[in-house]
Amino acid sequence: MTQFCNTIYSFFHSLLRKFEASGYPGHVRNTKTGAFRPILIQRTLRDAGSVLWMDIGERFTAAGKEAIEPYLERARQSGVLTWAMDDQIPTSSRTHPKMFAKLGVHSDGSDLENYNFQHMVSLRTLLAYNTQQVRDDLMSPWVRCALSEDCLEPLGAQSSGCRFDKKPQYRYSGCHGYEVAALNVILGQMFRFDETRYVGKQRFFVSMSEDQQEEDEDDDFDGGHGEDAEEDDRDSTDKAKDRGSRRSIFL
Repeated sequence: MTQFCNTIYSFFHSLLRKFEASGYPGHVRNTKTGAFRPILIQRTLRDAGSVLWMDIGERFTAAGKEAIEPYLERARQSGVLTWAMDDQIPTSSRTHPKMFAKLGVHSDGSDLENYNFQHMVSLRTLLAYNTQQVRDDLMSPWVRCALSEDCLEPLGAQSSGCRFDKKPQYRYSGCHGYEVAALNVILGQMFRFDETRYVGKQRFFVSMSEDQQEEDEDDDFDGGHGEDAEEDDRDSTDKAKDRGSRRSIFL
């Protein structure tokens, strides 16, 4: 695959590179912590000047640069654009308390309370530009944390056993977000908790699992109850139009 992608680079502007973790601390090879993500994003920013990070489970809902240009422009203005998690949980509920201190947020300061109300963003998709502010205020502390096991995975941190039924909801759930948690803590510091500057509302992507669930629901809708073939055809056409409208992007 590497040979194929790199051979056709001049035609399709694609380049496949293998990430070598051997030159990094041992914990970087543990994919559970996601330490490799900020490192890869930083390397891409350095080499290309901008990056669109998408997890393997995401896909575009529209083709062409024109479809995502409004999002690119939004990211150019602030340097970075992210999207909130679907369950709208606060950063404090998925961040081990010891990580805050490692990133310069101390328990005796007012900033710590602000994370109780900051909506946690996902790393499913991220847009970033290699601006001075992004380099200094986002990527530098994020990569430093990723390279430090004590910062990224504090003693006692785990990714399972989440207790989101705790009251109030901003209490630590016992479930740590690793590189995503570090990203959110740093974004809060960088933008002084003004989410309008870095959180997008509309999306140009969708999770393939969500997309498949939508198609399954459409297939099950009124299936096998048509009175004749003509009515079945009309149902299929209407469902296809409905599915298409729900996938549209409203810019």
